[in-house]
Amino acid sequence: MAIIVSGPKARQKQQHRLVFRLGGKTTLPDDEQDLPPATPPTEKWARPACSAAARFIRYIVRCHGVGNYTIGVLPDLRRSGALTDENVWRQIIIDGILKDQGMVSFADLLTPADAESIRAYVGTNAQALNREEKSGSR
Repeated sequence: MAIIVSGPKARQKQQHRLVFRLGGKTTLPDDEQDLPPATPPTEKWARPACSAAARFIRYIVRCHGVGNYTIGVLPDLRRSGALTDENVWRQIIIDGILKDQGMVSFADLLTPADAESIRAYVGTNAQALNREEKSGSR
């Protein structure tokens, strides 16, 4: 997976699953896609506690990537619209409203306060990404 940045617009190489058919004539689609912009919450948190980063690493990193950098298969949480809404974030992490899409509930492992501290951790990273993209330094 490669992230390509030119100015403030980031692009990501698209992951493909290839299935072959004898005599097939289909061509591969463009392998780059525009990434959605970072969607940082407007809240200003004090520096997120180390415990939030530890929880992110323990429960979230295996699917959503180290430092919130996804490998392109699952969403980059720094760009998630759910990040801007504490209630939606809790419904996803604790209530499991996206379980049919493969996102399990962490209610047996995390409290709502834990989910909010993880949102603060990811939100702080989204704010930094947003600043980088706007300045063109990324």
